[in-house]
Amino acid sequence: MSFPALNRQLMSFIILDPGAAEKYGLWRPSEEVTIVGLQLAVQGGFTADDTNFIKVYLYDGGIDASGTDVIGQYLGVATGGDGNITDLKPFVDIVTKTKLDANDYLVLHYDEGGTVAPASLTVIIEYVMGDARYM
Repeated sequence: MSFPALNRQLMSFIILDPGAAEKYGLWRPSEEVTIVGLQLAVQGGFTADDTNFIKVYLYDGGIDASGTDVIGQYLGVATGGDGNITDLKPFVDIVTKTKLDANDYLVLHYDEGGTVAPASLTVIIEYVMGDARYM
């Protein structure tokens, strides 16, 4: 089921020089939202394999940002096999419609391996206000 374009909103984040295994509190909405899409892009392309990779996980961190409920695990950015990660070319991932309660933190866990060292990670979250899972 798709959502009307007028209801969709975007929130973007740029993380400069992301750490090799780091968690970032991205957002704490004051109202309930439903995450409906995600785009990721890295500055600095590379050939991904089992040694050189990026993995990005999105969590519902709960009220204190310590929660570990996984909203998404994005291995399209983190090929643990083979593939090319093109400089600044977004990876579009379809997120299962996931509700984030008011005042819960949206947490991003970034992990990299090998000689990967992007200058930045751009994260674009697409969401709708309220519980849109039943639209």
